Amino acid sequence: MMGPNAIKLRFPRGMKIHNVVNISQVKSYKEQLPSQPVVQPSPVDITEDREEIHKVDYIVDSRLKGK
Repeated sequence: MMGPNAIKLRFPRGMKIHNVVNISQVKSYKEQLPSQPVVQPSPVDITEDREEIHKVDYIVDSRLKGK
């Protein structure tokens, strides 16, 4: 049940994000300012089997499973 101050968002299937948020967290979209840099993602390498190859710069956090 959603209250009067909640909004339900639509995400693509498979995204594991809670889709109900408080309306105070939602802001209207504003266009990019001319002075803001445009960040382009780097190209992705693909193997002959059409699998993506990613390079890991560093690991932020980790923990072992099972113990």
